[in-house]
Parts: sequence; structure tokens; C-alpha cells
Amino acid sequence: MSLLWRVFAANIVVVVVAFAVLAWAPVTVHRVARPHELVILSVGLGVMLSADLALLRRAFGPLRWLAAVMSAVDPGRPGLRAEPDGRVGREVVALADALNAMLGRPQDGRRESSRRMLAAQERERSRIARDLHDDVGQMLTAVALQAERAAGDPSRQVPPADALIRG
Repeated sequence: MSLLWRVFAANIVVVVVAFAVLAWAPVTVHRVARPHELVILSVGLGVMLSADLALLRRAFGPLRWLAAVMSAVDPGRPGLRAEPDGRVGREVVALADALNAMLGRPQDGRRESSRRMLAAQERERSRIARDLHDDVGQMLTAVALQAERAAGDPSRQVPPADALIRG
């Protein structure tokens, strides 16, 4: 039963009981109420409002439960979820589902952020590895060329390896 109909049913119970008491009670009220009649009406109103409050408190209990769950949510402690049973009403179930979806969004965002960060780190590692490989390869090629030149003409002065790389 939806929350609206629960509240309406609680109010129906209170009004029907009050109507029945007024209809079958031996009490009468004059057009201008006398003091003892005002006391009886005030007591009746107090009883009627107390009964309505008790019934409404029960009808709104699921909302108080959901508010307590929402208050207990701690971003540092993921995993808390609102799990209503079927007796709480469609509105409370819809609110609990919305809360659970809202709580899931930051966790999904953190997972996606971590995934992107790891992918960026891996791309950076690959770039550094390529750069190191290319630099070492160029250096080795320059050293090999120097060695060949030195072996072919021993009197010739060979420039340093980094001069060959730049030139």
C-alpha cells in the first residue's frame, strides 16, 4: 500500500471512530457550547489527535528507517545499502532504490578513475621504455660506427659518441 493510502486509511479510522462515538454517545452539544461540553469536546479532540498521531507514526515508520540509513552513510565506508522489505510501500522502496543508486555512483566513479589512472601509468611506462630503448640503441650504433672507423684508420681521431648522435 502506498504511503498516501496508509495515511488516508489512518485518518479514516480516526474520523470514523470519532463519528461513531459522537453518533452513539449520550452527550449533546448546544449551539453555543457550555463549559462542561467544551471539556468533553476537548478531551475527545485530544483522544482523536493522539490516535491519529499513533497511526501516522506507524505509517511514517519506514521513512524514519530510511532517514536513519541515510544518516549512517559514510563515504569512507562504502557498501552500506538500504534494503527495504516489501511492507514499506512503493514510495519508500523507490526512495531506497534512488539512495542505493546514488551511493553506487561514487564507487563506480572511483573504479573508473582508478582504471584510467592505471592506463595512463602504463602508457607512460611504455613511452619511457621506448625512449630508453631508442637512446641506448642510438648510443650503441654510434659506438659501433666509431669502432669501425677506428679499426679502419688507426691514425684518425674519432669524435665522441654523443657528437655523432647530434650530428
